Amino acid sequence: KPSPSTPPSPASTNSPTRSARWRAWTTRRVEAFLADPGRDCRVVLLHGDDPGLIRERAEKLARAVAGGDPMRLVEVPREGWRDPGLLAAEAASVPLTGGRPLVRVRDAGDGFAAAAKAALGGPGPGLVVLEAPEAQARSKLRTLLEPAPGAAVIACYRERGADLARSAGAILGELGVSAEPAALDWLAQRLGQDRMLLRRELEKLALYVGEGGHVGVEDAEPVATAEARR
Repeated sequence: KPSPSTPPSPASTNSPTRSARWRAWTTRRVEAFLADPGRDCRVVLLHGDDPGLIRERAEKLARAVAGGDPMRLVEVPREGWRDPGLLAAEAASVPLTGGRPLVRVRDAGDGFAAAAKAALGGPGPGLVVLEAPEAQARSKLRTLLEPAPGAAVIACYRERGADLARSAGAILGELGVSAEPAALDWLAQRLGQDRMLLRRELEKLALYVGEGGHVGVEDAEPVATAEARR
């Protein structure tokens, strides 16, 4: 499976090798994009076999763009595809508190292709985020957005091995906890690849060691062992 990916900088979006460079993007570069998608990006498509990772990345984009302001967050239901102009209209809206809006569709199917196309060509300045776990390579959404300037298509596949251990360390860091490499490897081997489960168990572990604490293998064992017994 390809590694997580996102498009190159706007200056290179018309290059014929753009899609090939997507597959070369590292997780670190994806994280940098999620922290600052840039105002040139109009639509982000998140797809892959890990719904937890898709949701996590959508929430990172929401924080980066809307800054936690609920007035700048617009939730569009799955039935929103019936109005092809809805996404573009919401992206062009001006929040009462100012700033850039983020328009989120949590369960986007190919029915949103026309709306996504309109959002790409709309006046903006909002960012549209489409969560589409089932979008296959030949889906209408990916066919439309992968070659489109102003769009980012990010694959969210289940992580394994060293990638999963690094993600576990990053999540613990967000929770104010550090961990020794052996503990991260141990957790990655035993907690599985489901991102939602991983985050939930790491939150328990962070509570166990306390803010500013350091996780060793001896700390990780009770959490992982309890989960394995379920």
